[in-house]
Amino acid sequence: MNNEKILEAVESKMSGDIDKDYEFLLQEATHFVKLGLPDLVTPILSLLEKKYGEDGKKFIISKAKATQEKRKQMYKEAVILEQKKEYTKAQEIIVKLIDTFPTKRNLKDNQKLVSFHNLFENAYYEMVINKGQQKLYRLEEPLTTYYFHLGYILFQLEDYEEAIKMLNIGLQYNEASVDTIILKGEAYYHLGRVDLFLDNITLALTHAYNRFHMANCYFQLARYYLSIGNKQVALACYYLSVNYVKSEQIDSLHNDILMLAGESIDPTDVKKMTEVLDLHKIQFGPSPKVLSTLKRIIEEDRTKSNPRLMKYFLSIAYDLTKDPAIKEELNQYLEKKVEEN
Repeated sequence: MNNEKILEAVESKMSGDIDKDYEFLLQEATHFVKLGLPDLVTPILSLLEKKYGEDGKKFIISKAKATQEKRKQMYKEAVILEQKKEYTKAQEIIVKLIDTFPTKRNLKDNQKLVSFHNLFENAYYEMVINKGQQKLYRLEEPLTTYYFHLGYILFQLEDYEEAIKMLNIGLQYNEASVDTIILKGEAYYHLGRVDLFLDNITLALTHAYNRFHMANCYFQLARYYLSIGNKQVALACYYLSVNYVKSEQIDSLHNDILMLAGESIDPTDVKKMTEVLDLHKIQFGPSPKVLSTLKRIIEEDRTKSNPRLMKYFLSIAYDLTKDPAIKEELNQYLEKKVEEN
């Protein structure tokens, strides 16, 4: 049966009651998604507008907004409970939240359901990872982030294996989610799988696009190399970490590293630090993939005359590199904003 016939069959079963018809169409849309026909979702839901006109359109929008708002409130509640360290209660809410997503889809090999935290993750995924290989169906809400929080809760409950399972599910929707990869690496470390810890932190570094990502990756590595007594690598990673973000947690490593036996390293000697890290296959600074993606995006946006996007991507680039030329261009957009106000 072709799509036109399917839509005709669905439409013929509508009752004439807008509430009942909406629920019916939602069930039908979910049914065809599970059958591997996600392209039918929009046409099926559009049948409500076809039958009820503007009222049907407004009804769909209001329902969608109500569902999203409910999810936002559940997420906020779970995060608050996390902060209070009430992990079991937070876990219950996050699981309920995730269960509201109809994600069990039998997509074809050239189709993928994705979820991104922000515009850069979206652009990076399309340009570096997907490269047009698969047709992407984007969830408007950050499902990967929800799975990260579920993994974090399980991590805090010391259920590391289950945490890894949940983090892996989240990575199915965005395999370049840096925070998720770092936490997965930490979970492997607690399970004694140092090889997989290093693999994941190394991978996280290749996708890292802000200074907090960079600082966390180098902190994890500094702590590990401290634990095995490698003074130079631990120091190099420590200096890089504090170069991006200073914190008590990171600073606490410094004295312990200095007390290790062996030759120290000068934080201003970039050549020596690069050599030390290269020997252990550790990336020095932001990855070429991330920097080239940012450069390409910024060059393309210059031709589109979109100040909001330019300011957004220039801010990411400057946060990561502290390049004076980027700062100068960013200031031009910030000054324009002030003038407009």
